[in-house]
Amino acid sequence: MRRVSQGTGDDKVVHSYGRIDEDNDPHDKDGDDEAQGEKNAMSHGTSTVWSCTVNMTNAIIGAGCIGYGGAMANSGGYIFIVLMTFFAILFKFSFDMLVELVLLPPRRGGVHHKTDSRKLPDPSSAAAATASFENLAILSGYKRIGLWIVMASKGFYSLGCMVAYIVIIKNNLASGCKGLIPSSWLHWFGLSSSSVDSTVSTPTQSFLVLNMLNNADGEMLATMLVCLTVMLPLCLLRDVSLLARFSSAKIALYCIMLAIVVYLFITLPQPASQQAELSFYDKWWDVKIPDIFQNMGTIVLSFATAHNIHILFRSLQPQHCNMRDWSRITTMSMTFSYFLFLGLALFAYMTYWDQTSSDLFLQYPQNIPVVSVARVLLSISMLFTYPMAMFALREIVTLCLDAMVKRPKKRRSIKGAGDCSVPTSAMAPLEGEEQDSLIITVANAPETLDRKGAADPATTSTSLLQHVVVTVTLWAASMILAMSGASLGQVLNLIGCVSGTLISFILPAIFSFRLQGVTFWGTIFMFAGCFVGIVGTWFSIKDLATVS
Repeated sequence: MRRVSQGTGDDKVVHSYGRIDEDNDPHDKDGDDEAQGEKNAMSHGTSTVWSCTVNMTNAIIGAGCIGYGGAMANSGGYIFIVLMTFFAILFKFSFDMLVELVLLPPRRGGVHHKTDSRKLPDPSSAAAATASFENLAILSGYKRIGLWIVMASKGFYSLGCMVAYIVIIKNNLASGCKGLIPSSWLHWFGLSSSSVDSTVSTPTQSFLVLNMLNNADGEMLATMLVCLTVMLPLCLLRDVSLLARFSSAKIALYCIMLAIVVYLFITLPQPASQQAELSFYDKWWDVKIPDIFQNMGTIVLSFATAHNIHILFRSLQPQHCNMRDWSRITTMSMTFSYFLFLGLALFAYMTYWDQTSSDLFLQYPQNIPVVSVARVLLSISMLFTYPMAMFALREIVTLCLDAMVKRPKKRRSIKGAGDCSVPTSAMAPLEGEEQDSLIITVANAPETLDRKGAADPATTSTSLLQHVVVTVTLWAASMILAMSGASLGQVLNLIGCVSGTLISFILPAIFSFRLQGVTFWGTIFMFAGCFVGIVGTWFSIKDLATVS
């Protein structure tokens, strides 16, 4: 049994879900009232059910669905649709579970007692205000090891997304810009309209930017130049709220891309060789083993947004902070995303069948203007989406660095906050035991972010030098990995199998077992996550090694 002694004014006070206040006198009633008022204000988001649905849909769609056509070609037609439907259902209930776990009543006998989830939570409770994936690990009692696993999986996921964004830019930006140049200008510029290779020599070849569009090495150099001059300055921003507003246009962009893919399916003739060689069984019923296992990673990656779930929930207005409205949000956003992804996969696959590329627009002729426009718009979207992933990864690295330089503090008093308070067994060390500085740092992390996810300069302690060094280092690491030669499909498969399964299935299942006991959905999540994580990762790494 853990012992908790009465503290003094110099002691730290642990509020529900890991919030730790310094120099807070537990006997100071006025201070408690003020802190409670601030806490209640934090939980009052501004999002309605509809706006939160749009934000969740925006968080779901991303680089993963770009590779759906190639994944379908490498897996088999019908089996891919079945797997896609299965994982979409799993993700919907996984998102519901992640919110329900942080809203459960106090534990009795080691697990939470059953309750009507529709009555949870109290909108003004600290549980809704400080809910996060990291604090869920603390609440589950895993403390340091849980935090490290959560942060490592989120960090690897963010890094993988950054690499995928750069690969998409490398494959589409230069060729898309070249396709927008009128054919009568290409010869004058020394560029070929039919191939990236050209032996035409003109005085304008001395222009570096134009020459970059002329060969594969030049396209790589053009990507590095754009990422250095546009992407890196955006990543150095501390406030990304402007980028968050821009990213809301991503939904419209992907709907336009779906319309373009449907248009190309209707207008482009299918190769006669494919029509003659492939039977109906080959196109739809054939199950391609073992490729299907690694391509599950692309499916998982496209839906994986578990790291954003608690941020979205905290943004809701108080009257919508309940499981009934949250279930409506996850159902609507997952349904829209599912049919958008299915449309991109089906029409791309039915255009090129088994020759479908893992990079959506890489397979289409580059002399079609609408394809060039789509490539440029997709690249621009990736340029402005990359800093959001950088912000998440940089925050994790900064938290780890801050925890390393902070000395552990001793705990003397524990203070809860109503029905949603953290059990003392989850947060409190024994009397005189040292409190882990990583737990202190991460527990306070939600307080440093506003409702838009932007850092508050008043609470940001990172020095300018550290901010620049960490940002440039992470940017350079992602650039090196993206230029290593791996295809987009290989990157998506590996990220989805390794980190996507961890943050979406395995960790929610582990936390559920600890807080609720063994449940049906927890068991399904654990089985699916372990299977895709182990088998899919093995074949993804094997595929990368074979290509290398």
